[in-house]
Amino acid sequence: FFSVSPKSSMGDRYAAMRAVIGDDGVEKVRKSKVLCVGAGGIGCELLKDLVLAGFGHIVTIDLDTIDVSNLNRQFLFRKQHVGKAKATVAADVVRSFNSDVLVQGIQADIKEERFDNEFFSQFDVVFAALDNIPARRHVNRLCIASGIPMVESGTQGYIGHATLILKGKTQCFDCTPKATPKTYAVCTIRQHPDKPIHCVVWAKYLFSLLFGETDDVGKVTDLAEDRTYAAYSAESLFRKVFIDDINALLEIDSLWKKRSPPVPLMPLSEGGHEQRLWPSNDQKLLDERVAREMFSISFEELKKRRSKSEAALNFDKDDQEAMAFVAAAADLRCRCFFVPAETPFKLKTLAGSIVPAIASSNAAVAGLSAESAIRVVLGRANECVSSYLSRSIASGGKVFSPISLFP
Repeated sequence: FFSVSPKSSMGDRYAAMRAVIGDDGVEKVRKSKVLCVGAGGIGCELLKDLVLAGFGHIVTIDLDTIDVSNLNRQFLFRKQHVGKAKATVAADVVRSFNSDVLVQGIQADIKEERFDNEFFSQFDVVFAALDNIPARRHVNRLCIASGIPMVESGTQGYIGHATLILKGKTQCFDCTPKATPKTYAVCTIRQHPDKPIHCVVWAKYLFSLLFGETDDVGKVTDLAEDRTYAAYSAESLFRKVFIDDINALLEIDSLWKKRSPPVPLMPLSEGGHEQRLWPSNDQKLLDERVAREMFSISFEELKKRRSKSEAALNFDKDDQEAMAFVAAAADLRCRCFFVPAETPFKLKTLAGSIVPAIASSNAAVAGLSAESAIRVVLGRANECVSSYLSRSIASGGKVFSPISLFP
């Protein structure tokens, strides 16, 4: 960390920073221009840190719009912001924290052609606060091509990391293999899933909302407080989540400017279902008719169980009825969004490997990212380390484990 100077200029908002990096250091930070790609979980925390640190010109880019499910941990957003662009709202909010800073928000896909090497070259540091590997690889390639330092960060539950990438001096993002992520952006899950795992996460949220205990209100669907599992039949629930909610998403035009829109399913027919809770061969893709049967039968069985139990039901992938409901709901969700299907066996594997997002992890990793950027702006990039956040206390009584970037 930085050493503290015994002399500093006091009486202004940057007094604490002057005590650490001096007057010249503060001026370098204030004259810098940085790009934050992503205004979600980590991005919101990072933008707050950058503005309060006094980075002079900040640009943030994010394609997504704000969903009600974002409000429990993306603290720049409020209920009145739902449906608006994340990047522009985040810029407006953090601008009010420090009027000295120029903040620009752009709602766009970072992969658009206008964001090329020339665009990246205007920045002193680029932050990759993204929730998917393809976009992070894209930003990594542009930073390497333009020679701009990149601070890459990510979280997975209680663990996380932040690391500096310098062309020709450190490993880049593509230099090491990446594990399959186990946490997923809620706005992706709720509004525009594009992978089977997104639909599995959504189906597990639906299960918890109906039969379990969850604080994640709004992650799946805006059911009124009095609309519990007891208020639904299989047919009415099917209509709510696979027809009405899909039609509601279609009304948000900004979501579908660069994406294929989903399609609602046909209503679930009443009666006439075969007693097929789980397919005889779960390594074959489900037929839609079978998925509908599984959804209907499993919901009614879970409804009976929940009505007889004082305690909420917990999802367990080895609970056949719970797993049948999640697998069927995920399969039907995939059909709405044209997501490639998976077998019930694969869906079961995916359902057992999901880790929730944690707000405090995002905040910690954002702070580490901002510190690395300050060192870069001061010309002290050689002092940067890869910082890893651990759920358990590491040696020395710390939750952060620094690893040297340079030989």
